[in-house]
Amino acid sequence: MQRNSSNTHDKLPIGDFFGWKYHPFSDTYIQRRLWMSKRDSRQLETIKRLLHTGKSIALCGPSGSGKTTLVHSLINDLDKNSYRTVLIPYAGHSRNGLTRILAETLGVETKGRGVPLITRAQQHLETMTSGANPRHPVIIIDDAQLVENESLWDLCSLLFQTAKQTVAASLLLVGDETLAKRLELYVLQSIRARLTTTL
Repeated sequence: MQRNSSNTHDKLPIGDFFGWKYHPFSDTYIQRRLWMSKRDSRQLETIKRLLHTGKSIALCGPSGSGKTTLVHSLINDLDKNSYRTVLIPYAGHSRNGLTRILAETLGVETKGRGVPLITRAQQHLETMTSGANPRHPVIIIDDAQLVENESLWDLCSLLFQTAKQTVAASLLLVGDETLAKRLELYVLQSIRARLTTTL
């Protein structure tokens, strides 16, 4: 005759035992408040001041130095009623692919053949800044060292309004040291002239 009794030596999974929803070392949960050093806090305030005046910036640094964390903190800190942030987390797409991703993120209709997509995106940005509830667009490109030169010129064409002599959007290029070196090249002098500073 066999006894059916529960084996008390069976181990419960650690998550069940402690009642955890996530593994304690996972990064799947949303961080409510990001920790920032004093240097990062100063950089964040500098970026916010520059964006407030409609400037464009390049943020360069080695991999793992906290650039993306700084960008996410910036997105959380910017007033949603005054700014419309557009984050493109990976920029290694072709010229048309990057334009399409930007247009779809902005809510521009991407189907149709009449007007080029970059022109429709520019018109959409201009109406966004001059409508009943104007918001300043901030286009953030992460891994910007992967962006083609033609795509950089397309992005810079979105920064100014065609009808008025005012700023239509701000551009924040985020990349590693390769981006800083690329921006020093003579070929990209016109791109560098549109950026206020490289942090």
